[in-house]
Amino acid sequence: MKLGDSPLKSAIIVVSLRWIDRLIGFVSTLILARLLMPEDFGLIAMASIVIGLAEAMLDVGVNVFLIQARNPSSAHYNTGWTVRILQGFLLFLLLSSASPFVAQYFGDERVQFVLIGLAFAGWVATFENVGVVNFQREMRFSQEFRYLFTRRIFGFFVTIGLALALRSYFALVIGTVTMRLFGVALSFWMHPMRPRLSLEKVSEMMGVSIFLMLKNIFMYVDGNFHKVLLGGGTNTTSMGGYTVACEVADLPSSEVLSPINRVLFPMLTRARDDIHEQLRIMNLTQGIHLLITIPVSIGLCLLADETVRILLGEKWIFVVGALQIVAFFNITSSVISAPNYLMMANGFFKVVMWISFVQLCLFGFAFSFSPWPITMENVALMRLVCLGLGTIFGYYVFKKLVPQAQIKDLFANSIRPVLASIAMTLFIVYFVFGAISDRNEVSRFMITALTGALVYGVTVVFLWLLQSRPAGPEMYVFERLKERFGK
Repeated sequence: MKLGDSPLKSAIIVVSLRWIDRLIGFVSTLILARLLMPEDFGLIAMASIVIGLAEAMLDVGVNVFLIQARNPSSAHYNTGWTVRILQGFLLFLLLSSASPFVAQYFGDERVQFVLIGLAFAGWVATFENVGVVNFQREMRFSQEFRYLFTRRIFGFFVTIGLALALRSYFALVIGTVTMRLFGVALSFWMHPMRPRLSLEKVSEMMGVSIFLMLKNIFMYVDGNFHKVLLGGGTNTTSMGGYTVACEVADLPSSEVLSPINRVLFPMLTRARDDIHEQLRIMNLTQGIHLLITIPVSIGLCLLADETVRILLGEKWIFVVGALQIVAFFNITSSVISAPNYLMMANGFFKVVMWISFVQLCLFGFAFSFSPWPITMENVALMRLVCLGLGTIFGYYVFKKLVPQAQIKDLFANSIRPVLASIAMTLFIVYFVFGAISDRNEVSRFMITALTGALVYGVTVVFLWLLQSRPAGPEMYVFERLKERFGK
């Protein structure tokens, strides 16, 4: 791929393939939601949060280091593989020792077993062939997809089979361990690299990883502190419901933003000697993020009740209020995600770390002085407000760090999606809801979603034409369609 190409040329492939992979995971969640109880998901969520925090505390950024390295040698890969294994073993020992105290904090002794089981699965995963990182480094995303897809489909059938047989959280733990073991074997089958134990380049790796590790800690805590507080202040049912609500609301991010960002980071890294090219890539990617996540987030808020009833079932109806709030989390991610990747591609891990730290402090302050009781809805609302304030601060820092960036570009990326989403919302509220109130939830969902998508799409195109077709995501789509069908 040429350096000047849009990230979307690769991202379209990645998003298309990644959708299939993520669809399997989402279908798995929906099936498990029908087979298991909310408290089963709560137990897994409680343990997963603790594991994620410990992983962030020990993560020295092996993959990022190898992707950023200009000409990594076999010694670099051997060191990275060894460091990951040592990190995983230390993590397993740490979490096993801490498991009784974690179970005591969450008020459920079952968390101890889940924590130990998932920590062991995490250690197993560190033995995966470090060579697979080259799928992303060399932008061979179809191979990366085959690896992730095969591992995911195996885990899907194993976990669903266990859930049918056991009908308990044991299925989730055993399924995770089994999938990790399969992933190790698969990674060595798919990539010819045969790493060996070595710490030859450990000083070089650690020299650039300290701020990356701190950034990971702050970003993880910032993204999960609200769940920790909810889990400690409520029960496994509320925790399970909130976690599933976040997963449903995270679909725009996991299905679109994450795959695009996997392309964005290596492209920005390759263009790090040309800040104007980096900004071009960043602005186009950010435009795609906003074009998708703003209407989807608003649509999910409008259709939260139907979404829960159709996808999860009546026993999950208590999560509707929280889902309506967390649906808006992705909009803030759309604003700051691409600038964060640009800063990281240029080695400004320390800055990204401090942005996450400030955002975390905002939530801690809000939670400490809040007069509201600890509920799913209240925690979600505080989180949303703090995300908004943190995004404003992060963009301010980014502008100071990269003076070539223009605020008008952010405005240009957001104005059409915002106005079109407002038009979509007004049309649905005033013309659609009243006309379909007597229909069942499936009909209401389909009619509202299709009508909303049509109104949004037509409005975006109209505004784009009204502004004389400015450069941006709409122009990119138009040019690609013209290339394909114009002849």
